[in-house]
Amino acid sequence: MTSHRRVLYLALTNDVGANRVVGAMANAGLDCAVLSPPDFYSARSGMISRHFPLPRQRGLWLAMLAVTGALERTIADWAPDWIVPLDDMASWQLRSLVVGRRASAALHRLIVRSLGSEHGYCAALSRTKLLDLAAASGVRVPQNIAVRDTSEAIQAATAIGYPLMFKLEHTCGGAGVFAIRNPAELKSAMTSVGLDGAPSLQRLRTAAKQLVWSRANLVGLEQPAAAIQSRVEGRLAIHTVAAVEGRILDGVTFSAVAVHPEPAGASTVLRPIDHPEMAAAAVTLVSATEISGFASFDFLIAPDNSATLIEMNARPVGSVHLGSRLGHDVCGAMAAHIKGHRLPPQNHDPMPDMEIALFPKELERDPCSPRLAAGSGCHHDIPWEDMPVIAAYLEGLAKLHPTRMAEIRAQLRQQPPTPTAKADTKSTRSKLVDA
Repeated sequence: MTSHRRVLYLALTNDVGANRVVGAMANAGLDCAVLSPPDFYSARSGMISRHFPLPRQRGLWLAMLAVTGALERTIADWAPDWIVPLDDMASWQLRSLVVGRRASAALHRLIVRSLGSEHGYCAALSRTKLLDLAAASGVRVPQNIAVRDTSEAIQAATAIGYPLMFKLEHTCGGAGVFAIRNPAELKSAMTSVGLDGAPSLQRLRTAAKQLVWSRANLVGLEQPAAAIQSRVEGRLAIHTVAAVEGRILDGVTFSAVAVHPEPAGASTVLRPIDHPEMAAAAVTLVSATEISGFASFDFLIAPDNSATLIEMNARPVGSVHLGSRLGHDVCGAMAAHIKGHRLPPQNHDPMPDMEIALFPKELERDPCSPRLAAGSGCHHDIPWEDMPVIAAYLEGLAKLHPTRMAEIRAQLRQQPPTPTAKADTKSTRSKLVDA
């Protein structure tokens, strides 16, 4: 049974796993709706009460120009109490509407209530500005120099030294991130993203994106094109939180056991961990940015267990719902705040030694992953309560692995259903996995 509190989710990219926060918040008693193109996974979720359609995309950057009007119409029609961006593009778009003073008074109030003070938006909109803020706040970060062209990149690389990382701004999911070993590789990376100054189709595309970005209300907010970073060795780890006005409600930490694609792709298998330095850094940065809503901080953990911050995602990630299994119900804490309820007590017990495979990401990486085998001890996190979205993911898996669907369905058949599942849910599950 839902409350009268309404949460609107904005999706501009069809991110795998973005639907999980929607389901968790709906299960916590909130009325959830999605504003997105109709074919997105989150739009097909059975956990939402309304879907407000955006046109099918014919290019993401052009689509961003049409979002403002759709947002204004949706909040006038549905009057949400809270808004949550489901991907980086949505996060940037909402914050840019405030920065550029292009939102109505009602939309402006909704965004600031949901995402926090405009004071912290620069760090949410730029990797470089985030790392500058983190360094000034005493958080361990790699050396980072913002660059706009090949000349500046070469100077920065000389100052930092090889090997290093080249990271394009306003990219996500591992795109636009290059491990660089020498000047030739740096020049090649700059050329591939159209920042070498030479006439090319990629150069025109980059210029067009920058024009659209400016029209998307970031005029006046200086944005570097890319960054040169010192290379930090270590394993990826994530600390994800819910916060209100710079105060963390709850958070949970995971180490990435597997990512796809290697080496900088999204996590597919996680292990919950305790890491005080990561948790303390998150407290510092959430306070410094005065952020509200969901955020996730990416770190690299060195062999000596020290943690270096490399990135912040100022929106929920696909693992945010897992805290409820571990005594840190991040989504439940956020839902309680939105409903005006007392926050659930936090569990300070040590994290269990277990692995969690994310559905369908580990199946995308390897349909025959040994971690998904019966008796492996790895929990396959399948949202059995949301059969429509499982069906949508199976359609995507069929396109990605057309000759492996028998193996994928066999993997699903051996996974136990939710013990409290209703009869019609069990019937639908049987039809899906036995098709």
